[in-house]
Amino acid sequence: MIAIYMARQRAPQWAFNLTTKSLVLLCLLVPMARANTDQDSTAIEVTTAAATAVIYSETFESLSSSERRDLSALQGKIIAMALFTQNCHWCHAQHRVLKKIVATCPALTPVMIGIGERKQPLLRALKRSQNKFPAFLVNRNLSNALDDLNVPKLLIFNAHGHPVLQLDGHVPEAELTTLLNRSAQLEC
Repeated sequence: MIAIYMARQRAPQWAFNLTTKSLVLLCLLVPMARANTDQDSTAIEVTTAAATAVIYSETFESLSSSERRDLSALQGKIIAMALFTQNCHWCHAQHRVLKKIVATCPALTPVMIGIGERKQPLLRALKRSQNKFPAFLVNRNLSNALDDLNVPKLLIFNAHGHPVLQLDGHVPEAELTTLLNRSAQLEC
């Protein structure tokens, strides 16, 4: 299920509207089966077909070397892709939140995705954050799948590799934990 939190009623600032283009391209991953909406709810749930997710076979260039790697080593884990740029205060703050959540909930696997043409400034930004997570440059498929590359942005994939949540902007720890528990069946 992909939970799409619409900005109806009094949704928080970081709530998002994942467009059809984003669903189709980000899910280059999985075909859509059907959509269910509840008039009284602020969420739309989209059921995805039970197929192997392509996210594990997407290749990314490592920030620390020129080698390209896929995410197959993360198969079966809940992945939080954190998009960031250099000199982004809110990206640094989101990184701190992810470190706190991982300390209490090791089932979450953050992956840092840098946006920019040069690796060195992105590596410096991660060094300032004392990053221990895998870090890559954004690839063309992911870049095309998103309507915008504004940061910080979190893309959450469940243990089957299906996208379940996209969050734009800084998300505080308590709200992010709640959303992860609800959308990705993470128990923290």
